[in-house]
Amino acid sequence: MLVDGFLAAPVPVDAARSIGADIVIAVFLEAANNRTPSSIVDVIGLSFAILQRHADLEWRAAADIIIEPVVKDFLWDDFEKTSELIAAGEAAARGAMPKIRAAIAAKSGKEATEVNSQ
Repeated sequence: MLVDGFLAAPVPVDAARSIGADIVIAVFLEAANNRTPSSIVDVIGLSFAILQRHADLEWRAAADIIIEPVVKDFLWDDFEKTSELIAAGEAAARGAMPKIRAAIAAKSGKEATEVNSQ
């Protein structure tokens, strides 16, 4: 049975390795935490965000590459801003490409320039 790792494993790096991943590229989406809670749901959400920050240390150490799109100014339900969220993810992924190519090259024994040309 698989369950959401919301608190225990917010980014499932160990799970990816356990099923055979050679390189783990983790994507972390940090939620906005700069607003004053206006309801009990907001308070609970902020409490979970604090707990998740403490769980970060373990998976960050185990990931080969961490991509962190700048999405702090978005809310979890900003579905009307989907194109902006996708653009943030694409920009972060493009920025991580040198590290991704280097990790692939290191695993395959090739030079990063060889990986870049493929």
